[in-house]
Parts: sequence; C-alpha cells; structure tokens
Amino acid sequence: LKYIPENSVVGVGTGSTVNYFIDALLTIKHKIAGTVASSKVTAVKLKE
Repeated sequence: LKYIPENSVVGVGTGSTVNYFIDALLTIKHKIAGTVASSKVTAVKLKE
C-alpha cells in the first residue's frame, strides 16, 4: 500500500487473496482516485 501513489486509480484483480488487498485498500481510500475491477465479483466486493 505504501507504494501506491496518491490520487491514482488502482487496478484490482480477482481471487481469494485479493479480498485481503481490498480490505487493506479501505485504509487508504481517501488517498486514491478510484479502482478498476477485473471481474464482477471484485466489483461487488469493492462496493461493499
């Protein structure tokens, strides 16, 4: 997370490990411009 530049758009993949990454993204959501999901499942998780 420390390597993600401020105001960037983050591409998020798919899979069970990505769920942990999505949870971690919540801690920096005020620093990023947005996300792009690689699947519908990931998109749903990002919106939760």
